[in-house]
Amino acid sequence: MSRLFKSLEYSSELGQSQLDRALQLGDEHLPSLKVNVDVAISMCESVLQKEYEFDNVSKLEKNRKVRKNEFGKFFNDMHEKRAKVDEEFLIKEKELQEFYADLEKKLHIKA
Repeated sequence: MSRLFKSLEYSSELGQSQLDRALQLGDEHLPSLKVNVDVAISMCESVLQKEYEFDNVSKLEKNRKVRKNEFGKFFNDMHEKRAKVDEEFLIKEKELQEFYADLEKKLHIKA
């Protein structure tokens, strides 16, 4: 029983003396701890923002490549179509020259 009272007395003394010390240490160190936590949060937000910007840059690069490929296909397609039009024009021009040459022969027109 005496041991129980001694334990109770010891814990009471510790509680009173250590409580004051704990309050004092809390008042001393908590503000600097809060500042450090705020700095850490700020750094995390900065890292997240840079990651977001990096993702946007990689998306932009990917979209640029897609547009470049699409433009290349469009350009090649237009080049082929222009070549076909040129070829058709030359064929029609030759046909017209032959037609008029034949017409001149039939009408006996000499140049």
